[in-house]
Amino acid sequence: MSKIIIEHVPSVKLYKIGCDEFRTKLVNAWAWKKIDLEDTWYFYPLWEDWDKIFLYVQKNLPKYCSDTFDCDNFSIYVSVMVAKNFKCNTCARVEGYMSGERHKWNVFFDGDGFYQLESQKYTPPNTIADLDDPNYVPDEIEVG
Repeated sequence: MSKIIIEHVPSVKLYKIGCDEFRTKLVNAWAWKKIDLEDTWYFYPLWEDWDKIFLYVQKNLPKYCSDTFDCDNFSIYVSVMVAKNFKCNTCARVEGYMSGERHKWNVFFDGDGFYQLESQKYTPPNTIADLDDPNYVPDEIEVG
């Protein structure tokens, strides 16, 4: 007999911000070389709902596998999972340098500011970093 497992997707409240205002906030927040915005409206939850989202995402992440499912895959997977399950398009994918080496990770917006997320795991507060963390140097961001 098969078991059916139903996983509850947490409920979150979303707010919206227009593309131009969101772009301005991104430009003012960090030194981007390239910003790629794809949508007219951007939907975001407040900080406490991001916590629910990332705890859910963490439970459903695949295992790390060097070269085939590593930082670039995780950043895409997390962003898509957030958009698919929570209808939220403000968990962006970032490319740049971490501690001097090429890396990809996520940045998310909570209405007040932007925060960095190491996509491979979510165990706050050590995987959440403010934008002023000197270990992270972004080049590009893709949102939406």
